[in-house]
Amino acid sequence: MQLNNAHGDFPSSLRDQEFATSTLASPKASNLVLSSLSLLTVLLLFASGCGEPALPVSPPAARPAEQATAPASPATTSIAPQKKLIRESWEIVLVGGSKVGYSHFEEFETRLGEQPARELVSSNEMSMQRFGQTIEQSIEATSIESLDGQVLRFGTKMLTGPSELTIQGEYRDGKMWIETGTLGKTQKSTLDWKPEWGGFFADQQSINQKPMKPGETRSLIALVPGTAQTGEIKIAAKQNESVKLLDGEQDLLHIESYLSIAGTKIMSIMWTDESGDVLKMSIPGLNHETYRTTKEIALGPGAEVDFDLGQQTVVKLAKPLPSPHTTKQVVYRIRLKDGSPVETFSNCRSQTVKQLDEHTAEITVRAIRPTSDNVAASDSGEPTEADRQPNNLIQSDDGAIVSLAERMAEGKTDPWELAKTFEAGVRSYVHTKNFSQAISSASDVVRSQEGDCTEHAVLLAALCRAKGIPARVAIGLVYYAPVQGFAYHMWNEVWIDNGWIPIDSTLGLGGIGAAHLKITDSDLNSASPISALLPVVEVIGQLEVEVINIE
Repeated sequence: MQLNNAHGDFPSSLRDQEFATSTLASPKASNLVLSSLSLLTVLLLFASGCGEPALPVSPPAARPAEQATAPASPATTSIAPQKKLIRESWEIVLVGGSKVGYSHFEEFETRLGEQPARELVSSNEMSMQRFGQTIEQSIEATSIESLDGQVLRFGTKMLTGPSELTIQGEYRDGKMWIETGTLGKTQKSTLDWKPEWGGFFADQQSINQKPMKPGETRSLIALVPGTAQTGEIKIAAKQNESVKLLDGEQDLLHIESYLSIAGTKIMSIMWTDESGDVLKMSIPGLNHETYRTTKEIALGPGAEVDFDLGQQTVVKLAKPLPSPHTTKQVVYRIRLKDGSPVETFSNCRSQTVKQLDEHTAEITVRAIRPTSDNVAASDSGEPTEADRQPNNLIQSDDGAIVSLAERMAEGKTDPWELAKTFEAGVRSYVHTKNFSQAISSASDVVRSQEGDCTEHAVLLAALCRAKGIPARVAIGLVYYAPVQGFAYHMWNEVWIDNGWIPIDSTLGLGGIGAAHLKITDSDLNSASPISALLPVVEVIGQLEVEVINIE
């Protein structure tokens, strides 16, 4: 189902419900709908899962003897036992025209010590099908701010399936002091901070406190939920237009917002009334919308629809790609409707990107091994300490992971033989192949023994690092035969004989063929997996792939 535009028909899956008889007049409180939080929720769902190649799986390996107890989650970011609710709002969330969840915003009067403060809380709950399985995502963001808008504390809690990731920050002495927590690991970092920078809700606060006029532009720096990073937000008010809402049409101001973070630019559209309340928001590239509504409708059920997130994001090929994972070389023609493949896809030892025109490139992918002589020039550099050391997602110092690495290694010492052993071992060990997580940590996976490509990748990286082999994850697309197209995927690269060699534990073949298209790589040492997945946003919904030559 295509996303309806401001003037088009309202999605039939919602139009058929009894919305017309509901009271949808929004309260005239500030509607700080957290567009970036909603965006990042959808991003995790879209970008981090994939269909696995249909190869037989060996029987599951035994669990490691050590089963460490998960530490308690970091304290919540709510700072006062008594606080006064001064405003709230509810939104429904649609993806592909189907209701998949809701957003809820609350603003409280509170205190931080003796200082009067505001506590802003936004939560986002989503549930949808991905390759036939249900995936649920929950993200809550909290910002504690002074009455003049300075960020004093913030926190994000993300829960996908059984895995929880928390990020908390506090402003002191010109810096944000940040703690990131996952199972078995707490990572501390700092972020240089200017008092005039905004929190998670800065763009909507700006619009609500001073409604924009057609032709007006604004620029600000603000925290991006789930990343512990700042991004630049540019807001441009366009024109007033008639917009279909849940309860009819209304004349609203069309505002375009551009979030730039980590080299990625993400566009969203907001429609506001005269008081600056956001009544509708859209992220066109992700087929994502939110609408202001009541609590009853936000929490109510959606209509039954035939929508599968995994199937919707597959990039179809005109013809099947034969024997994709044993190919030696494939030449592809790649086109982006908006953007340049040369700037989006990686130039590395196994992949060369040649520009054909502004939106088109020829990408040659090679199957390489440590002894290959067909490697391309590489600009990805030698491994850093972050490719060797444990972090919040790749806990290579976890006792259960160290134990599993020793058991799988069986005395092997050669790095390439070890890497291949771990590649096949992870394929067998992660015996429950499901899409219910977006991305779990290696410590989660070694205990649950379940997940999709992201869970395979973090565990394989952890096992390699535990035995001294530099390892990172690669992010892009893989050919998925059951749907005759490319699905978004995560695999690994290991540093062997002075070069990065790709391997994939969802396949377990001792290396990969030429059916992987790499967008980026990451050591996953940042405060959140979202940071690594951001480059995928520039590809989702606008990529065309054509096979030119196969060897």
